[in-house]
Amino acid sequence: MDLGENAAQATLHDHRINPRREFFHIAPPPDFSEVERNDYTQTSIYLDALLELIEEVIDMAGVSHERITHI
Repeated sequence: MDLGENAAQATLHDHRINPRREFFHIAPPPDFSEVERNDYTQTSIYLDALLELIEEVIDMAGVSHERITHI
């Protein structure tokens, strides 16, 4: 596992669904209700915030990166 992936996974540690898998809640319970977790607008806002947080942690680790977006 490389430094960038370690930083991202450490940032998402509290969002992990299963400690043995690489699946994560965007808006983890119990902090978000079922309605909030299924609302596209709310989860999109939260996902953008998570991406920014991950990028900050990766930047602090000194890892060069580029965000790739798909249309």
